[in-house]
Amino acid sequence: TVDPATTALLFLDIMKAGCTARPRCVAAVPNIKRLHDEARAHDVVVWYSLVGADGKATPDDIMDPAIKPRTGEWYRQPGPDKFMGSTLEPILKQAGIKTVIICGNSFQGATVGTASGAAQRGYKVIVPVDCSAGEDVYHEQYAAFHLAKGGPVGITSNVTLTRSTMIKF
Repeated sequence: TVDPATTALLFLDIMKAGCTARPRCVAAVPNIKRLHDEARAHDVVVWYSLVGADGKATPDDIMDPAIKPRTGEWYRQPGPDKFMGSTLEPILKQAGIKTVIICGNSFQGATVGTASGAAQRGYKVIVPVDCSAGEDVYHEQYAAFHLAKGGPVGITSNVTLTRSTMIKF
């Protein structure tokens, strides 16, 4: 159970072009949508990183229009650590966020990079494994292992792996 007032939900790179190329991402969309809807119902801060080959991604390029970002909730941010050069950290600090829930379309890239960045910045990190996708099961297993036990203790001690259905607001 998380406190909606101090929790943010981050959606990383869940774009039509990238997600449709990964069947595991497409399979995660119903879990992502359910978590999105629950977070919105509890007024949780939601933030999105948008990526695209041309660098001009917009909210309309998000995988499912039902989870489309609202004005001010997104930033075009390539790279694995979404804190780097984006609006993410100022938004979290201004809102008094202590916990972040991370979902992404590159489990071994954006999810691991941003979860590591968040943990190193002192946030408690929750990663629902059914809301992040890699190219294949191996990439997802690596990412889960790295965040749970295989990475530096400063990261692993601040990360909780779970399933989306176990998160309550």
